[in-house]
Amino acid sequence: MNILVCVKEVPDLGPETELRIDESSGWIKDDDSSRYMMNRFDEFAVEEAVRIKENIPNSIVDALTVGGEKSQTIVRRAMGMGIDHGMHIVDKTKGYPEPFRVAGLISRVAAQKDYDLILTGVMAEDTQQGQTGPMIAEMLNIPCCTSVVQTEINDEGRFIQAEREMEGGKREVWRLNLPCLLTIQSGINQPRYPALSKVLKAKKAELERFHADDLSPSPVVQSIKRISFPNKQRTGRLLEGSPQDKARELVDLLMEQSFFK
Repeated sequence: MNILVCVKEVPDLGPETELRIDESSGWIKDDDSSRYMMNRFDEFAVEEAVRIKENIPNSIVDALTVGGEKSQTIVRRAMGMGIDHGMHIVDKTKGYPEPFRVAGLISRVAAQKDYDLILTGVMAEDTQQGQTGPMIAEMLNIPCCTSVVQTEINDEGRFIQAEREMEGGKREVWRLNLPCLLTIQSGINQPRYPALSKVLKAKKAELERFHADDLSPSPVVQSIKRISFPNKQRTGRLLEGSPQDKARELVDLLMEQSFFK
């Protein structure tokens, strides 16, 4: 079975990271001090692909990303988790990563291969949109199932059974003919930590590279008008005085807010 996993580089917004907005590009500021990581939803997709490979003999798993030169690091991380082959669509476009364009680039590369299954994360942490996966499926004219929390492939490898989450805590089970695309929900598995031996091997591996301009990128159909930080609407209030005074003031405040009478 040939499997493709799509992975994305997103800003690493740890406690020590300062998120800045680039007014010129209308997107997150990117410079030498910016830190990036693999989209955490994609880690579940990588893990699911590796588990399928372990259960089905002779399976091959590729990882593909779209982005600048630094994006190759997340492909190598995926290889450290057990991916066999890494691919990088070099796209130096700055600003908002428009889903239609990204899906177009990925679909053009995937169309050159013979994939039985394509996996993506359910959404990206930076945009929270979840559009790219279904767009890839539409462009390749293959079935798609989103928010998948369990997979099972039949012995003949002709179809896959996918259980997906629905609103209200409900679930439904789909049976899709292969090839197809699944967007993987968090919690479907526990992503493994990259093995040291595989990390060292991945660092030396030569990635298959494509250039976005050579793939006839799709026209931009969606753009960001403006992004901004949310306005601070609430402020804390420090109670002063003795413990008894603070208790009385707190009760008065709670009554004013109608928490109790």
